[in-house]
Amino acid sequence: MQALKLMMSKTAYLKNIIIFSFIMLSLGFIFGTFTLGLLVKSVIISIRQTGWLADYEKIVVIAIVSAYVLFILLFAKWTTLWLQTAKDVTTVAVFFIILIILTYVSVHYWLKPVKSPFTKPLLSKDHRFLAGPYPDKDLLSQLKTQGYTTVISLLDPLVLPNEAYILHQETKTVEAMGMKLINVPLMPANIESPGANKQIETIAMSNSGMKYYVHSNDQQRIATFMQVANKFKRSVQDIQTGIITNRYNTISLERGTAIQLDQHVIVSPKPTNEELLRYFVTTPNNTVKIPIRTIISMNPDDTNDQTNDFAALLKAHGINYLVMPVQLYPYDPQSVLTIVNQIKTLSDSVLVYSYYMPPQSEVMSAFIMSYLTNLPAIPKILFSNEKMQGGTAKILAPNVVIGPQPDSSEFSGYLKTRGIHNVGFIGPCSGVEYNRDMNLATMAGLEWICLQAKDVNMYQVLVNGGPWYVYGPDLPTVSTELTQRLSVLIPDHALLGE
Repeated sequence: MQALKLMMSKTAYLKNIIIFSFIMLSLGFIFGTFTLGLLVKSVIISIRQTGWLADYEKIVVIAIVSAYVLFILLFAKWTTLWLQTAKDVTTVAVFFIILIILTYVSVHYWLKPVKSPFTKPLLSKDHRFLAGPYPDKDLLSQLKTQGYTTVISLLDPLVLPNEAYILHQETKTVEAMGMKLINVPLMPANIESPGANKQIETIAMSNSGMKYYVHSNDQQRIATFMQVANKFKRSVQDIQTGIITNRYNTISLERGTAIQLDQHVIVSPKPTNEELLRYFVTTPNNTVKIPIRTIISMNPDDTNDQTNDFAALLKAHGINYLVMPVQLYPYDPQSVLTIVNQIKTLSDSVLVYSYYMPPQSEVMSAFIMSYLTNLPAIPKILFSNEKMQGGTAKILAPNVVIGPQPDSSEFSGYLKTRGIHNVGFIGPCSGVEYNRDMNLATMAGLEWICLQAKDVNMYQVLVNGGPWYVYGPDLPTVSTELTQRLSVLIPDHALLGE
């Protein structure tokens, strides 16, 4: 008898565990649809619109989700206890029927991809960005045959509950098709996102030879993306035609012109103390458009000594002063890109200076190119002031140089000291000269790759990474197309003093 009671007790305990788990899961979907789909979304929109608690966005979301999970656990426990004492079978049956229906509706809302409302594809002005509906496997296969290699998803993982799941599934599907997915998270309701805008510009600048498929769950986000992409396109046309635009705010200083690249960064010659106070520091008697919070020096002669007059003045006004020196000989493009990446993690406005501006300062020229393209840029002077044994090298893009075949000493003594990291050989991938050059490049610590003139993927390889030095017997057959495709990566000539 005691064994029977023990068995019945275990059965009842197991039954309660199953009921509790089912109720908790169901309530999680039901209440989660409201909490995550409405409450979290509203909070994130408010944060991004007002800027209040912007640095703690993820913490706020975690706090809301934690409170939601605690509520679900307690509610599931109370409901389980109520079911244990409920006497009316009909009431219990109705409760479970309603629970199952609401759970089904909630799960359907979570997992169903929402199609884009566009009735026909939408192209950017340069025809590189195509917007359309959510891409299933059949659509991805069609896009791939049309030369689209990358999908840009505007879904925001914080638009819970469905977009986080859809984005996760889409990532797996796109990768399975041998394509790349880039997430540019944009909130619905036309919410301004400076970070996303900068990401869109970076994509357009660094991969101008590629074609992208863009999608979202609503028309507003697609329109926002296209607006930024088309605005960038106009600046690319300016570069191609050599027209100097006036879209940058400038300040004339003693040593040159300071230029506001965006709402985050100003590039400048080293300002005098008087210019610093007049243009960049907010005081009771002076209000500037962008109050600077951090100043970064790229001058090799500057030090982190905080006792000089310039550093003391900055400290007195609460401005951070950092020295990140960049040298031209030998030149390391990664050091410039490191400065760029560090600046992009800062939330406040930054002034970056060298002693002069371009064209006098090639270091500043490299910084501007790296900042605007997110590529390891090569200053033009490094290849224009000294020819190679076989002739003159030419910079086609911030990260691509073409030229003659290097002699045995130029892989290490010329190319590497000028910041070249990768060598692209265009021609037959065999032969005595090929093997000799490959060994010389490898011994110099350079990455070697053989490129085929007829391979369309060659351009996609060169617009990333590097810096590249490209040469070979088949270079003349593709040099014109290389120039056309890669030259659009060079930022506005006005910024480079050209």
